[in-house]
Parts: sequence; structure tokens; C-alpha cells
Amino acid sequence: DPDYSDFFATRRAGADYSSVVRPRTTPLFTEFDTTTGPVDVWTTFSADQVDLDFGNPRVLLASLDVLLTYAARGASFIRLDAIGFLWKQPGTTSLHLPETHAIIQFWRACLDDTYPDVLLLTETNVPHRENISYFGDGTVPEAQMVYQFPLAPLVLDAYRTGDATTLREWAASLELTVPGTTYFNFLASHDGVGVRPLEGIADPSAVDGLAQLTRDAGGQVSSRTGPAGEDVPYELNSTWFDLMAAGHDTEAARLRHLGSHAIQLALQGIPGIYVHSLFGSPNDGRLFAETGRARSLNRHKFTDLPTLEKELEAGPRAAVFSGVRRLVERRAADSAFHPDNSQTILDLPSALFGIERHPVTGPPSRVVVNLTADEVGFDDGSIGPFATSWSSRY
Repeated sequence: DPDYSDFFATRRAGADYSSVVRPRTTPLFTEFDTTTGPVDVWTTFSADQVDLDFGNPRVLLASLDVLLTYAARGASFIRLDAIGFLWKQPGTTSLHLPETHAIIQFWRACLDDTYPDVLLLTETNVPHRENISYFGDGTVPEAQMVYQFPLAPLVLDAYRTGDATTLREWAASLELTVPGTTYFNFLASHDGVGVRPLEGIADPSAVDGLAQLTRDAGGQVSSRTGPAGEDVPYELNSTWFDLMAAGHDTEAARLRHLGSHAIQLALQGIPGIYVHSLFGSPNDGRLFAETGRARSLNRHKFTDLPTLEKELEAGPRAAVFSGVRRLVERRAADSAFHPDNSQTILDLPSALFGIERHPVTGPPSRVVVNLTADEVGFDDGSIGPFATSWSSRY
């Protein structure tokens, strides 16, 4: 079909692709047969995800049609997946290029003019400074929200070490400088836990520690190709509950799981909880064995709903489900946790992570979490092993 003959990004003869940033160890190009012969097509992630050529105006208009269709059918949030890789330019990293930001600005302008309540959420699993560039510089609107990628590995490492220092310093440094923007705070998703966002924040040894923790939890560690062509850890593939449970008994696992979500829910931004974290799902080793894909560990498919309902009424799943639900209800009932309200990261012993959220009027609300198996004193009291203290105004 000639209308689609130049829809896809292809290899240019003699072009330099040595600087392209890769999120995978698979080949950058995949050969496809066409009516005019074989063509090398750009495949950033895998051979079943060919890349479009947004330098073609018809591709840009087709993408806009997709966005407006989602909005017309009632979407509230639209996730721009791996958006940093959108624009291709030989001789560059082909990551976060100015043309990518310009296209997001174009999409945002069109949505603002037609469906102004729809929010764009950019997904860029990269170091923090690169990630927040998708808020824009305040002159031309881009995304209203960005995935808060450092949160998950930082929380996980704080529990691994029993030390909140790095998490506290990072959280205290956060600042929203572009009006009308906020963070999408998450711990787990259909993907694994990315470790690239730790670059420049945590000690490099933290990645090795998290990789070993993942293996201890029965998970897998996915790699990407590094600058020198080497394989380096990119993603931890495991359910969040199994990462929290590794090396701990059932009760400690539950408390650690709930404490980590209390941190997520308390921080400034909009929280999102993955369904398997809501239910405390373990790794799906059977699905992983069937597919051979590490991400299958965290993508169990619920096919027996009556059994799931029973598990949510009694047993370990019920304790996790009811606990997370109570945390969500407490947050929802307290206006201090509105995304626009400010926060203070508390100066507490390293075993504790604490945060205060400040409403427009009235006293603040405070959440303190113990990362360790020891009782820890603070202020005029103490907090038990792996416990969460949620002091709400209500």
C-alpha cells in the first residue's frame, strides 16, 4: 500500500548509528521482506514493535487521530509509552531529541483545544533530570505528569539496606517548577522495576544489591546494551510483593509491602497502584516458563475469578488487599494529600522515612515508616518493626 510505504523508520545507507541509546540487547534493525525486497526496519525494543517515522506528516496526523479517539471515548489519562525514543536522527543518541518535545507540545495543544481535561503522562525510564524534561520549561506546555521512576528502586533499596538516607535526600530535593504539573508515583507496573533512574542518585553498588535481591525473590534481571557494548542491568522482573517478602516471614512481608505503599501514597503527586500489588501477587513462574519472557513473572492473568474473590476474603491476599485499601481510603479522606499541596521530608533516624503534607489551612498530616526489623524511637515515642504511623488530620 503506497500510503504506508514510508510509515516506518528504516536504515539509511552510510548513516552512523553508533551513538543510539539502546534499552535492549536485541538488534537495532530487523530485516523485513517487502514487495520491493528486504528492508532493515528500526526496532528499538523488539522485532514485533517496529518504529514509526514521525518525520512523515501522515504518521503525525495518524497518531493525533489515535489520541483524539481515546479522548473521545472517555480516556482521562493517556500514557505516552517510551516516548523519549520517538524521533530518530543518525549520528545522535536518538533519545530526548528536540523534535520529540515539539511533537508532545503539538499533541498537548490539540488536546487542550478539544479535550482539556485529558492528561498526558510520559513514560521515560531514564535518569531523573532527563525524565522531568517532559514537563517542559514552562513556556510551551508538554506533559502534565511524568512517571516518577526513581521512587521504586529507591524505596526498594531503602528496605534492602534498612537505611532511608538516599531516599530521604532524593525526596527532599524534588521540586515542581512548572505550574500544572505533578508526578505519577508508582512502585510496580506491568513492566519491572527500572534501575537506570538510580544513576546520579544512588551508589552504583545499589544496582548489584537490588539485582541479587531480585534473584533471591525468584525474579529475573533484564539487561540493556551499555556504552561499550556490554550488558548492564536495566530492569528487575518480579512482583513487588515478592521483592518485599524475600528473606522475611509472612507478617513482615505484609508490613513491608504496606509500608512501601504508604510512602508512595504520601508523597506529592498522583499515585497509581498496579493490580498485582493491590492483591499481593507472587511471581508467576509457570507463565514465565511458558513464554520465556522475564516480564511474565509480573503479569499473571486472572482467569479463575471465583477463586480470586475467596482469596481476597481470607488468607494472605486478603490481608494485603484490605491493608492497601485502608491506606488509599485514608489518603482520599485527607485534603492534605492533594497533589498541589507542599511536603516536608522529615529529619529522622536513618531507619525511618517520614513525610509531612501541608494543606492550605490547618495542621499537616504525617506519615512515618520503619524500614527495619527493630523498634525505633523518634520524637516522644517509638515505632515498631516495619510499622507505619499515619497521623491524619481526620
